[in-house]
Amino acid sequence: MKAVFELKNFEQLSKLQDSIKALPNVAEKVINEYLHNVATEYTMNLIKQEMPTSKPRKKNYKGQPKTYAKESDSLQTKNTNLGFIVMTTNPFYYLVFPALGVGNSVDKTPNDFMNRGINKAIPKIAQDLQENLKKEMEDKLK
Repeated sequence: MKAVFELKNFEQLSKLQDSIKALPNVAEKVINEYLHNVATEYTMNLIKQEMPTSKPRKKNYKGQPKTYAKESDSLQTKNTNLGFIVMTTNPFYYLVFPALGVGNSVDKTPNDFMNRGINKAIPKIAQDLQENLKKEMEDKLK
């Protein structure tokens, strides 16, 4: 299960184009640095807020406490150029079932929590990118 964030895929790119043109050799580095260090953590937190949790059960499975993906390190990121991919970690691959509405989630509406989390993150990411590029331009002019 994964969700992809790429700079080329969202509308706010048009707002960033002027800043990118003003910093032709530096903009890519500034954008990647922000996306890979700050935006990934922010996006993972928003995705976790959107994650479903199952109903608490009375019995633990094989005597082990129930760990919810929402409360664990259930997501990891893979960095790409001008983007990143958020994926579930190995023990939490089961999150595909509620997301697609399959398995025990049959007859339920698919819960696309990963894309909802990314879509919630886009406005702040775009604003922060704009500010970072503007700051870099100001630093270049000094």
